Amino acid sequence: MAISEPKSAHLREVLLFAFNWKKSASEAHRMLEEVYSDHALSKSQCYRWFKKFQSGDFELDNEPHGKPPQKFEDAELQALLDEDSTQMQEQLAKQLQVSQGHDNHDDLKQWTGRYTYEQMKKMAEEVWIDHLAHPQ
Repeated sequence: MAISEPKSAHLREVLLFAFNWKKSASEAHRMLEEVYSDHALSKSQCYRWFKKFQSGDFELDNEPHGKPPQKFEDAELQALLDEDSTQMQEQLAKQLQVSQGHDNHDDLKQWTGRYTYEQMKKMAEEVWIDHLAHPQ
């Protein structure tokens, strides 16, 4: 008989059962892997739940994650990102009227205008990471 994919809440209940049965996080993880194989929680997830139980918190609901707050201080840039958070660095640079050039002395790219190349690169990376974490 094949075992169907378990719900996350069920796996957390199994972890709490193992914790109350005085099993270690490693033992609980091995039990989950033995029963659910690929559908088991990762070892690090088991350790995080056990740490939570050890602190006296037996609430089995996941903490709400939501979108992480963005760290941009420029209102104009924030408005563009709110409109479309998947924009790439080049698109943002055009919309903000920032030009890209080369510094002949150290051969590093540099932005002329309101943002440095490093600022735009960091903003674009944060948007891209956010896009990967929360695809639309």
